[in-house]
Amino acid sequence: MARALFNEMPERNVVSWNAMIAGYSQNNQPKEALELFHSMLEATAFVPMENTLVCVLSACGQLGCLDFGQWIYQNYVRMRCSEISVILANALIDMYAKCGVLHEAAKVFNEMPERNLVSWNSMITAYASHGHAKQALNVFEQMISGGFKPDDITLVGVLSACNHGGLVAQGREYFQKMKRKYGVEPKKEHYA
Repeated sequence: MARALFNEMPERNVVSWNAMIAGYSQNNQPKEALELFHSMLEATAFVPMENTLVCVLSACGQLGCLDFGQWIYQNYVRMRCSEISVILANALIDMYAKCGVLHEAAKVFNEMPERNLVSWNSMITAYASHGHAKQALNVFEQMISGGFKPDDITLVGVLSACNHGGLVAQGREYFQKMKRKYGVEPKKEHYA
């Protein structure tokens, strides 16, 4: 329905293109998001907005399109931004992690002048999902030392790292600290 309306628009602006690309990306249609982004680049002289790039990088990660994600980084992020925003850096970390290129995810993370909880969670989850338990727990400890308070997503990543790394005792310890130390009520994801 939205695409039909978009196709009927006599004139499209960067906002309408962005809305469609974001809609596809956020509704688990990454292929369509990338196809529409390609169409936008071919049909217009619009420079993609930051949130468009975030959606496109997310689609690249979902599809494992590392080459295109790196092309986006080189041609739109690196060349046009003197400093990468936290949101864009988080999208890059996520894309690199989903494509299995952890050293690039870590490089982006380490070069961030400012981080938020999503940044920390992304890096912890990246390491945990690729079987690097010790690195995930190291990032978690750095996060705590930096004054960040973990949330339920953080602790899913930490417990997953312990599970995949065979760190049963540490996993139990973190699980016990969830509510007592971090104020996070365990959910079903934390028991898996």
